[in-house]
Amino acid sequence: MMKKYFSDRLPENLRQLRAYHQFPQRYVAHVLNCSQYGYSKLERGQMRLSETRLSQLAQLYRLPPVDLLDKSSDELIRQIIDGKPVPELK
Repeated sequence: MMKKYFSDRLPENLRQLRAYHQFPQRYVAHVLNCSQYGYSKLERGQMRLSETRLSQLAQLYRLPPVDLLDKSSDELIRQIIDGKPVPELK
């Protein structure tokens, strides 16, 4: 059984990071290989995130996966602006 991830901060983080990067939901859904509707459910907190999708989002935003779950969206965007995102994740 695949582990699923969720935090109270995750939906807001996903929305704010996508907006900061000016990505449409359709693009992020394509990266995750899911429907736009499915991705919108993640942003609304109606679905938990699989480990694979958490990793894909971390790669997209070049942030450590745990930060997507634990940090506030303001902290994440400040981390990006300050040039502290992680290098390409595998």
